[in-house]
Order: sequence, then C-alpha cells, then structure tokens
Amino acid sequence: MILVEWDDSCSSSSWKCRHEPDNISHCVSLGILLREDDREIEVCPNISMLGNKLHSFAIPKGCIRRMRVLCLK
Repeated sequence: MILVEWDDSCSSSSWKCRHEPDNISHCVSLGILLREDDREIEVCPNISMLGNKLHSFAIPKGCIRRMRVLCLK
C-alpha cells in the first residue's frame, strides 16, 4: 500500500473571464502500487480476490510531491 501526494492538472468547461486562473489540484491517493517505471506509477485502490483490478490510474512522476509506503499488519 502507498500514499501518494500529487498535483493534477485542471481545466474548466464553462465560460469565464480570461484572467481567472485554472489552478492545479493537490491530490492524495491511497492504493496498491501496481507498477513503476521511469515516467509514471500505476496505483489501484481496488483489487479482487481473483486478481482483477478496478479504477487503476497512472500518475506522471513529475507530478508526485511525496510517496510513502505503508506497512500492513
């Protein structure tokens, strides 16, 4: 299990003043580290007893602020 703090991009889908910023979102995710390479990590919060995954997502390493491995007992 890992806890990842990361920055996500942001966009708007409605009209607004061009001087209003679209700010990045600071996110926290908790899940199982499925894989890691030089560019990204893949995190999954849900894995079945059969080994199937649900809702996994990739986070670019450049967006990660902090990543901690959690001990399970």
